[in-house]
Amino acid sequence: MLSPILPLNNRMPTNGHVQNGDSSNTNGSHGRLSPNNVSPTFDSAFFGNGAVNRNPPGTVGFANWQNELFRKAARDGFHFNMLVVGRSGLGKSTFVKTLFASDVYDPQAATAKKIINCGGTMAIEETTVELVENGVRLFLTVIDTPGFGDSIDNRDCLAPIAAYIDGKYSEYLADETKVHRASRIKDVRVHCCLYFLPPSGHGLSPLDAECMKTLNGRVNIIPIIAKADTMTPDECADFKKTIMEEIAAHRIKVYSFPSINDDGTPDKHQLEYESRVPFAVCGSTTFVEIRGKPTRVRKYPWGCVEIDNIKHNDFVAIRHMVIRTSMFDLIDSTRFVHYENFRIGRMMDLSEQQKQLDHEYQQREALLDGEWKEKRELINANITKMQQTVEKKRKMLADRRKWLEDQKAELFRDVPVARRFLSASSMNDSASTNSDSKSVKSKSSVNIFRSYK
Repeated sequence: MLSPILPLNNRMPTNGHVQNGDSSNTNGSHGRLSPNNVSPTFDSAFFGNGAVNRNPPGTVGFANWQNELFRKAARDGFHFNMLVVGRSGLGKSTFVKTLFASDVYDPQAATAKKIINCGGTMAIEETTVELVENGVRLFLTVIDTPGFGDSIDNRDCLAPIAAYIDGKYSEYLADETKVHRASRIKDVRVHCCLYFLPPSGHGLSPLDAECMKTLNGRVNIIPIIAKADTMTPDECADFKKTIMEEIAAHRIKVYSFPSINDDGTPDKHQLEYESRVPFAVCGSTTFVEIRGKPTRVRKYPWGCVEIDNIKHNDFVAIRHMVIRTSMFDLIDSTRFVHYENFRIGRMMDLSEQQKQLDHEYQQREALLDGEWKEKRELINANITKMQQTVEKKRKMLADRRKWLEDQKAELFRDVPVARRFLSASSMNDSASTNSDSKSVKSKSSVNIFRSYK
């Protein structure tokens, strides 16, 4: 049995017996094997003669999983989505080109491009490009915000950006919760936001502060001071200090770069670069030969600003922190923090909506029950009234039938008597021949009949 906890100080010999010093252990705590405890003859016995074993003698081979994962990841590629926010003229596009050492905005190189009009002068542009470096594929999506902050009233610039980020979270959540979903869901979530600040030297503007507060909790915010070559080193240091103080005052949480090595010790290099936040950068795609090698610079009459020189600006620091050491941490932070918070909030909203719908349904059901109860009572009252009317009619018919039966019986009793008197009257009338006397006799016979009756 293999265990993650491997006793390296106890080795089992090839004959299966315990070495001296281990025979006193009877509880089995040293009975677990490590790959180093396997005999070299185990490989030849397992693989057989002539079999090729690419693992060193005495190893199992699961240490190669990291190579397998690397090959799989390199084959499938990585998705990284970066949002760029800032006013026009701060060099955002130039910086992105400098950061990835390629023209990501080239229409011929872009694999996908999408423009979302937000009204006014602002729009949101998505540009996706595939970059390959040493066999590793990176699907980079740059989300730019041209026209941000160019209007007189910029209050409408904040909602489209927040809606875009939430919309991407909603899109991923919808794909993730489908019954028949794809085996590999395309990651469209925004992993980081490079927020460019103008080198004013006066701290955050109201628009920048409000926009960063809007983005706070939605995405990993990395503040950047654009055109750092317009300030002296002392002005840049004071401006950085003012920016961080105002960010803390507004309770804006910027992305914290990991600064711990794999062995748990602090990484001094990372800590040094993290102390430069917000990064004061400048970008350029112009190359000039300096000290015998081509160097990206910004040329001025008084000299050149080297882009890749940490003494001139913080471009090397942000490239190292964002791309080389923290890209996966940015993705994981988006996945496990921001997206998870969005998912929980959306599920809670759905739960509240379901509760509201259930409450409204219960209210509607109670209202319908009340209405049906009133209708049932009215129907029952009408039925009772109709039954009473029918019963009354039935009683009247019964009384009428009884009266008719009595009249019939009485009539049948009177018929024989009437016949006798009629026969007697006819005998009396035979003697008289006068028509007048007939009427008198008929009247007298009727009178006799009535008196007899």
